[in-house]
Amino acid sequence: AAGVNEMRLVTGNNGVFVTVNGQPLPHIAWNDAILGNTADMYGQINPDSPYIALAKLFLPELDNLDIDLRLLFPQ
Repeated sequence: AAGVNEMRLVTGNNGVFVTVNGQPLPHIAWNDAILGNTADMYGQINPDSPYIALAKLFLPELDNLDIDLRLLFPQ
C-alpha cells in the first residue's frame, strides 16, 4: 500500500499519535475540557442520535485509555 509497511496508533492523556513506517504524522491533541466539549457538541449536532449518552460516557474517558496498536502490512 504505497510503501506503507507499518502503522502505529498510540493514545495518551494528551492525544492520539500516529506513525507510518516510524515517521510521525500530525497528532490529535486533547485534554479533559476538549473531550467533554466534544461529547456535548456531538449531542448538539445530532440531537436525535441514540449514541449521545455513550458519547458523553466514553469521550471524557479517552485520556484514561492506554492504547498502542501496531498494524503490519505485507510487503
